[in-house]
Amino acid sequence: MLKGAEDRGELEGIKVCRNVPMISHLLFADDSLILMHADKQNAESLKAILDRYCKNSGQMISGAKSSIFFSENTEVVVKGEICEALNIMTESLNDKYLGLPALVGADRSDCFRHLIDRVRVRTNGWKEKQLSMGGKEVLIKSIAQAVPVYAMMVFKIPKNICKGISDAISQF
Repeated sequence: MLKGAEDRGELEGIKVCRNVPMISHLLFADDSLILMHADKQNAESLKAILDRYCKNSGQMISGAKSSIFFSENTEVVVKGEICEALNIMTESLNDKYLGLPALVGADRSDCFRHLIDRVRVRTNGWKEKQLSMGGKEVLIKSIAQAVPVYAMMVFKIPKNICKGISDAISQF
């Protein structure tokens, strides 16, 4: 439905860089990420598509789980129109999507500090005095080192975060 609306010109997706096709949506299992140019016409088209989907499938969209993210260049009036048209009043500024930060600025350290905390939490619960050196190595390789892998596949993690993770593992 979304692709058809984009092909008909009813919904305008976005380009993530020059010389690439427009993207209007990304679908993950039971989760959807809709990408579109911020204007009232696109919002009304999207609302009509979602209403038709709900009517035909018998499923409902969870307003509590829905949020919206705008470019910092979007005018406040336009933001209000879009939020009203889609009936989504939660603007996600510091949310995470699929476990990764939705907005990563120039200083990435704050965005990925949670990785250090997750490694510390995992290693603090282990009874290190009762484990052999081999047991410790297995735990570190299978658990602690696996925590940042997904984030590292998507983003270049700052050196101070990598050092913090290494320090947390060393303290174990």
